[in-house]
Amino acid sequence: MKIENLTKTSKIHTCNVYLVTDDTHHKGKNTLVDVGKDPLVINKLRNISKNLNRKFRLDQVIITHDHYDHSYILPEIVKEFNPKVYAYSPIVRGIKAIEILKNNQYIKLGEKYFIASQAHAHSEDSIFLYSQAAGILFTGDVNFRLRIPTGEYSKKFLQNLKTISKQNVKTIFPGHGEPVFDNCNPILLRTLTNVTQSAIIA
Repeated sequence: MKIENLTKTSKIHTCNVYLVTDDTHHKGKNTLVDVGKDPLVINKLRNISKNLNRKFRLDQVIITHDHYDHSYILPEIVKEFNPKVYAYSPIVRGIKAIEILKNNQYIKLGEKYFIASQAHAHSEDSIFLYSQAAGILFTGDVNFRLRIPTGEYSKKFLQNLKTISKQNVKTIFPGHGEPVFDNCNPILLRTLTNVTQSAIIA
């Protein structure tokens, strides 16, 4: 599985847009995790098509939540590449043909299966994606790196943290900022401790 951040060089405010592809050349799913708001993403997908001498097959888009910096150019992506769109919300940026994700649904990215879980944090439609086989966690804008006890958190988010902290997480890909390649489990455990010491609401 290959993961590339298509907005790493973006000059405008947007989110990380991860292109996940199958590097085993089998029947994996070419996937965008979020689309952001920078047209640079579309240009990069077009360049991939040029290098392949054929139109790049974008199988699906997964929207971690419907905030403008994560989903703004979705209509343009759908118009040009016609992927399936998965989200927890039934309508994203006016796109009604959404495959609505169920909580803890399995979905293939590249050649690996991930569990898509409702986060119960950041926004009502926020999800995170975790692959046990790959040890990879896509967090969207859900804060899995809380450095001090602060704020309010739901009991369901606390349970999510307890569950994910027990996994062997090797890499965290956040919605903003750099990926985390080292000490992922200690980071998650520290976050769990800090959330536990914060205000827990229903």
